[in-house]
Amino acid sequence: MDLGLRDAVALVTGASGGIGAGVARQLAAEGARVVLHAHAQPAAAERLAQELPTDCLVVGADLRDEASVAGMFERVLGHFGRCDALVANAGVSQAHGKSVRDLPLETFEADLAVNLRGTFLCLREFFRLVERQRSGRAVLIGSTAGRFGEAGNAGYAASKAALRGLMLSLKNELTRVAPFAAVNLVGPGWVLTPMMHGVSADEVLASFQTRAIAAGLPRPEDVAPLVAFLCSDRCARYVCGQSVYVDGGMEGRVVHAPDELAALRREIEKIGR
Repeated sequence: MDLGLRDAVALVTGASGGIGAGVARQLAAEGARVVLHAHAQPAAAERLAQELPTDCLVVGADLRDEASVAGMFERVLGHFGRCDALVANAGVSQAHGKSVRDLPLETFEADLAVNLRGTFLCLREFFRLVERQRSGRAVLIGSTAGRFGEAGNAGYAASKAALRGLMLSLKNELTRVAPFAAVNLVGPGWVLTPMMHGVSADEVLASFQTRAIAAGLPRPEDVAPLVAFLCSDRCARYVCGQSVYVDGGMEGRVVHAPDELAALRREIEKIGR
């Protein structure tokens, strides 16, 4: 399927690795000219730019800072003259398994600063651009944590949940300035990315085995095609204000957890005695 993205300009935040890099590769494969945003790992974004088959631009910006975000969009316009799609992917998770009871305020706010405020600042700049261009599509990268919650990760879950409300508000405003402009949200579940560094394999497997239906964990390349589709005016023209989850059929609750089954087995055995 030709998504009609050839020569379109797409800005991907947090493009130095993980889902962001996968989305950048997919968009470039569709012929889009990709802007790779990076903050902490600019060298990784530069290496990715060398790999992509289309004209690319690497931009650095602290998404928590208004002036830095405005400067990023100025660079994009100075280089390409337009921006047709924004993929707001950059995100952090700082809690490292801390309960809300023990979660420092600064850690909670650090997640919100990047995941929510940073996304808002990017969307605000993009909105102003869409108003001038009379076109544009945005895709927010949410998370199943924002849909179901996630123990030990309250800041991340809260910030990702807030993205849906932001998206639903923005979609009602975008159509007033550009009839076929759109914003949607893609919410991955567990994805094999560097963000999982520091999370034990046992924790990942326990969550996966008790919550998802599909076999195997997705990779960035399993998420990227959906994001590219939603960036397409041609193929997703009437798709707006939607939240689509790439989670293998996650239930959002523990289903048949091994420890619960063991306890139930003991209760059943007692009855039979």
